[in-house]
This record gives sequence, C-alpha cells and structure tokens, in this order.
Amino acid sequence: MSVVAFPSPPDPTGSTTAAAVERFLESRTAATTRAGYAETPTLLTAITGPNHPVAELTPEHYAAVMDHWNAAAAATWNRHLSALTSFTAWARRQELLVTNPARRLERRKTAHRGDRSILRTRLETLFTDPAHALRERVLWRLLYDTAARAEEILTLNVEDLDLEFRRARVVFGVSVRTLS
Repeated sequence: MSVVAFPSPPDPTGSTTAAAVERFLESRTAATTRAGYAETPTLLTAITGPNHPVAELTPEHYAAVMDHWNAAAAATWNRHLSALTSFTAWARRQELLVTNPARRLERRKTAHRGDRSILRTRLETLFTDPAHALRERVLWRLLYDTAARAEEILTLNVEDLDLEFRRARVVFGVSVRTLS
C-alpha cells in the first residue's frame, strides 16, 4: 500500500517555479524517471525565469516549452508533454497550481510501423524458386502453413506425418501437439 502525503499548506509568499521544479524532481524516487523528466521542467524554469511564481504559470508558458520540440518525433513530443503534465499534477496536489496550464496541449499520434508481412506473391516465389534446395523450400512452406515453431518442425520424423489428413504429431519436450 502506498501512502500519499497531504499537501503542505499553500505558501503565502508564493512558491517559485525553480523551487517547485526542484521539489518535483526530488519527489521522483526512481533515478531514471528523475533523469528523464529533468529536461522539460528545467526548460520551463528557464523560459519563465527562476523567480516566476508557480501559481502564475499559463498555457502560453507551457506552449513555449513544447515549441522547443515542434520538429521532434511524436514520441519525443509526447514524452516531454508527459513530463509537463506530471509536473502539473504534482503542483496541483501540492496546491501550488489552481488551473491546468497544459490543458491546451494535445498528444501527437505516433507513426505506426505498418504491416511488416511479406507479400503473398513474394512468398509463392520463394516457395517455388528452384534456386533454393527442395529441403529449404519445404521447411519454409511448412513453417508458413502451420505457424509452428522451427524446433517443432525440425524434430519431425517421417513416422509423425499423417499425409492423408495433412497433419503431424509433434513431441516437443513434454508436450504433444498436432500440427494441421
């Protein structure tokens, strides 16, 4: 069970951005998280100035921070936005911020790696190309058609094949599986 400390009462003199960022980074217990988050709120401090009151952070300040990564990949943009929103959530729990300056910023869609499958025509060429030995072509076809592991196929004996029903009995380790 985790324990969440009650926020300290609001500082009547006003907390500075630099002090809030320092306390925020100290509150990150994992060193890798702290290191990954450090760049973004530190840039926020540089943009606003170290003595800027945290309570007066605006969406324009956050937009200026994120402008720094406008040309970056979507994943990089999203990582820095996550650091800012994490800082914002922490500051709100500490009652340093009343509003959410990150409210106008949106995550970017990351690029999908796309379909990495091999075209059917390319596979047929591979399976029928006489430049490759028959043994390799049969192995490739069997692997493709059955979706079996290579170890399973390579441990097959002729006695394990059921040619009539196009299946095989595979004994691999302690398990028995039927390939069809």
